[in-house]
Amino acid sequence: MPKNVVDGYVWTRLAARQGNSDARSNLPAMAVEMTDKELKKARYIVSKSLVKPAKSEHSPRGTRIFDSKDSVRQRRGTPGR
Repeated sequence: MPKNVVDGYVWTRLAARQGNSDARSNLPAMAVEMTDKELKKARYIVSKSLVKPAKSEHSPRGTRIFDSKDSVRQRRGTPGR
C-alpha cells in the first residue's frame, strides 16, 4: 500500500492536539518529508476537523507543540521543497 503522508500528518496532528506527546514529537520530522502542497493540504484538513484541542494545548516545560509557523521557519533551508 502506498504511503499517504497527508493522512499520516493529519492523524498525527490530531493526536498531538489531544495531548499525545509521541505524536507531538513526530510532527517536525513528518513536515520536513512533505512537499509544500502536501503540508498545506494536511493543515487545511486539520483546520476543518471537528476534533478540538485538549483543554490546554500548552506543552510541558521544555517541549513545544509544532505549528505551521515553526515548519515554515524550519523548512526554509530545505532545498527542493
